[in-house]
Amino acid sequence: MKSLVTHCPGIKELRLKEIGNLGDTFLREIHTFKKGLWYLDLSDPSHSCSEDAVIALLRAVGRDLTHLNLSKHDELTNSFLNKGLRSYVSKLEFLTLSYLPELTDAGVGEFFTNWKNAPLLFLDMSRNPELGTEALAAALKHSRKRLENLNINGWKDTEDNSLKMVGLVAVELKKLDVGWCRMVDDFLIQGWLEGELKRGARTGGCRNLEEIKVWGCNKVTHSCPRKVRDFCPRFVD
Repeated sequence: MKSLVTHCPGIKELRLKEIGNLGDTFLREIHTFKKGLWYLDLSDPSHSCSEDAVIALLRAVGRDLTHLNLSKHDELTNSFLNKGLRSYVSKLEFLTLSYLPELTDAGVGEFFTNWKNAPLLFLDMSRNPELGTEALAAALKHSRKRLENLNINGWKDTEDNSLKMVGLVAVELKKLDVGWCRMVDDFLIQGWLEGELKRGARTGGCRNLEEIKVWGCNKVTHSCPRKVRDFCPRFVD
């Protein structure tokens, strides 16, 4: 990392995925890339970096980031969202925060409600078992129709009312992973694909959906709707 900082000071994309020895000392070196770093992937370390170190990193380089992946840094909590992302990052388009068990539903919901970042194109917060209804509703209200890829795999306790919002709010979705979301059934999927019928007219509907992943959704049956007009999305179960 020291050599990289010395000889490649103009780095714009930095991908350090699955670096076994990644730690806080690595992050302090990355502080040097204060201008122009737009892509940062520090996911899947052997051991999580500390929350204070990650917040300090975002303070140094967060201004221009459009892509960020901090998956499996399991020391990160709601405090990281508020003191790190909310305070120092406002241009993100792609955000991946998977396998962060300390995040809470209420905390993530409050974060998205107050985050001044522009709407996201891509959001992956899969395998965070405490997340559910509040987090999903707030994320959808934040990114709305700009969202094209959403992964909430493992949000097992997400309630029906917020899941319905997917088809009413995120109408430009192309890919959706709702694996192990227990409330997903044939009727929800029909609503996502076709919209809801109100007073004789259809409202919403994700007409651009290319793929829906429903692995572990035991309420989805062989009768699940698969075709809208001439388009047939790919189901992965």
